[in-house]
Amino acid sequence: MEILRQNGYPKTQYVGIEDLFPAGQLVSSPAQEEAKMRYLKEQQLERTLSSMDGVISACVSIAQANNSEGNIDNSAPEKSVESVAVYIKYSPEVNMSGVEAQIHNLIKNAISGL
Repeated sequence: MEILRQNGYPKTQYVGIEDLFPAGQLVSSPAQEEAKMRYLKEQQLERTLSSMDGVISACVSIAQANNSEGNIDNSAPEKSVESVAVYIKYSPEVNMSGVEAQIHNLIKNAISGL
């Protein structure tokens, strides 16, 4: 069991868009829709990073910042990404230093406003 755990098994189950947006659901608020989309984006990035050779597990967290300056209607502030945190657990048998720039570019290009 310990060997399986060290190698990232059992693998993480990711939520799909059909789970967050079930058919026949009532209309949700724009803030709820944005939170769902951000969560899906985090899940997709985690899935992509986890599929890389040598990666045991990955975690991505996108932090939002409210930019209400210049908005007359403060009930619907414009959103922008403030930062992204990425944690990758990888096998010590694999040299990941060569893919750091690729991971950085993947995250930067996947999230607008970063």
